Amino acid sequence: MVNRRLALVGASSIFQDGLRAVLDAVDEFSIVGEAQDMTEALHAVGRCHPDVLVIDTESVESGWLARIPDLQGHPDGQAPRVLLLIVSADDGQLLRAVAAGVDGWVFKGEETADLIAAVRALSSGYAWLSPQVARQLLDHWRDTLASPAKPPSEEVDRLSRRELSVLGLVAHGWSNAEIAEELVLGEATVKTHVSRILTKLDLRNRVQLAAFAHRNGLTV
Repeated sequence: MVNRRLALVGASSIFQDGLRAVLDAVDEFSIVGEAQDMTEALHAVGRCHPDVLVIDTESVESGWLARIPDLQGHPDGQAPRVLLLIVSADDGQLLRAVAAGVDGWVFKGEETADLIAAVRALSSGYAWLSPQVARQLLDHWRDTLASPAKPPSEEVDRLSRRELSVLGLVAHGWSNAEIAEELVLGEATVKTHVSRILTKLDLRNRVQLAAFAHRNGLTV
């Protein structure tokens, strides 16, 4: 029988108890580690070498998404697949999660069978998209691809050098906080830059910004 090694991450003890009970009931699953936050999760990855890391995004600390690359680049073992348990997701968070290396999403309200199927898929090397997440991503990428093209040189010329730097990092899925640290700016200043770029380019969201940057060779 295949043995799929799991580690659970989240500070909600009640939810963790329920999640553990559901996953423990599946013969092929072994819960080899648990962590309350991303720092503990990093230690668990090195100690337990899970195949799949299941993260309850509602109960971990703020800034958890920026720690995903650390988990997957751990020097002590093969990178685990990352499955997020979510209650909602906006376009920007989905794009950042993709860039960070997340492999799957399951909404907390979905059936237990969906969670089990997601864990099996990730541990077998595949990805898993909740139908809601898949619909959301398809809708936004369709909007992006359907946006009427404008002369690239004219649009690019509207942006300042600083705005071009911010846009390149947005295209890689960086959060405002991460961009602020990289460019030595205040987070509020980065937010203002992003808002001005959206206005200048007549775009609606960070997904469209990323598409524009890649289409025009503006990625950092």
